[in-house]
Amino acid sequence: IQNAVLLHALLPVPLPIPNPNVAQAKLLLTAGKNDQMIPYAKQLELKETLASVGAQITFKEYPGGHEISSDELKDIISYLTLIIG
Repeated sequence: IQNAVLLHALLPVPLPIPNPNVAQAKLLLTAGKNDQMIPYAKQLELKETLASVGAQITFKEYPGGHEISSDELKDIISYLTLIIG
């Protein structure tokens, strides 16, 4: 993985991550602080885990739940514009 946007994500496998292959990857992680589907703590766990194996993390949190807010969409567009050029 070189670049990715992960929206309200969690770690899908138990630790340690098998074959992380994300060293030097540039990742945008977005999180909803009141997400009822993916607990905020699990989103933070993913952030810390990916950073610990060398991923370059941009982390954005939003006050809402599992929906994509207009602010989040703007941040995604800005991030993709920066990465893709």
